[in-house]
Amino acid sequence: MKVLHILYQSLPQLSGSSIRSRDILMSQEEVGIEVIAITSPFQAGHTKKELIHGTTYYRTSIRDKDAISDRSRPLYQRLIKLFKIIPFYRKLVQLIQDEKPDILHAHAMFFCGLPAIWAAKKFNLPVVYEIRSLWMLSKAHNGGS
Repeated sequence: MKVLHILYQSLPQLSGSSIRSRDILMSQEEVGIEVIAITSPFQAGHTKKELIHGTTYYRTSIRDKDAISDRSRPLYQRLIKLFKIIPFYRKLVQLIQDEKPDILHAHAMFFCGLPAIWAAKKFNLPVVYEIRSLWMLSKAHNGGS
């Protein structure tokens, strides 16, 4: 069985999300599942394909200018970011055609979830969408006063 993981961010960038993803991929490999990963356009990379801890990562972008950042951006830049889902979907489709995975596993962000769901429908593949946390939107939801 081959699982294609669709990641918003990954190693070598260190974050809670990239470490959790690494652990999931390594655990699957330990039980004999073949895993590969594709990263979003917001994960900077140095090459289009790299091997990290025995796992092949395909990079959608090799530019640093679109890299993930915690700083706030103007509305027009956020809209441009939103529309990057379309070329990300196209690269995902190409990778599915080349690698022929059995299952798609989208990690957390809707930037990964939407393209994964669209591609799963196109290729009639099962998809797992992993939600890692839910943000509470009001004080009423989180017990605030």
